[in-house]
Amino acid sequence: MGIVGLLATLAIPAFSSLAKSAALAQASQSILDQLNLARSRAFATGKNQQIRFYEYVDKDQAGSTPYFRAIQSFEQVIDGSSDNGKFTPVGPLVKLPTSVVIDDALIKAPLSGATATHGPFYALSTNDITENAEKRVANSVKSGTPAYQSYGFNFQASGSTDLDKNPTREWYITVRHLADNPNASSTAEEIVALRDYILIQIDPYTGVTRAFRKGN
Repeated sequence: MGIVGLLATLAIPAFSSLAKSAALAQASQSILDQLNLARSRAFATGKNQQIRFYEYVDKDQAGSTPYFRAIQSFEQVIDGSSDNGKFTPVGPLVKLPTSVVIDDALIKAPLSGATATHGPFYALSTNDITENAEKRVANSVKSGTPAYQSYGFNFQASGSTDLDKNPTREWYITVRHLADNPNASSTAEEIVALRDYILIQIDPYTGVTRAFRKGN
């Protein structure tokens, strides 16, 4: 093998690692942007802002396991119309890079192997958003079977959230590489064992978010 070939062989793993790291950072930033936008709009408008995490089977990718792959922010309609009280999108649905998912644990179900005071978020109904919004969501996720599900919470006018504020309960979102664990939901031990992931914490009182990264 020539010098050029050797250098190329050595560079491939490094490039792959950089690409994975960048995808994870991009996903985390997309989530933080949506959370911060919703909190800011709650302050500015005095209306509830809803965050929805979408779990679905991506028909453009192999496999039939649903994962949390997208996030979207909504604003509550207060206008006396037929949609009064429902939520309408503030912006488009934001998909994460295809190699990154939000772990089911802490979002959809309590984290196995940890205390029951970690999550889950609220299961949200399609009946709570406007009809046109629901159609756009269904079209955007191109969901296979089963149909998509959404979980999330609301930011209130004070910037606080409607999450349980019991001091013993904590609220986190785990953003990880899909390849690191093909299962949709991880145990506490599996998350700790991941070489690279980002944990986003939400303060239920203030709505302030913080991100922590465990790197290689």
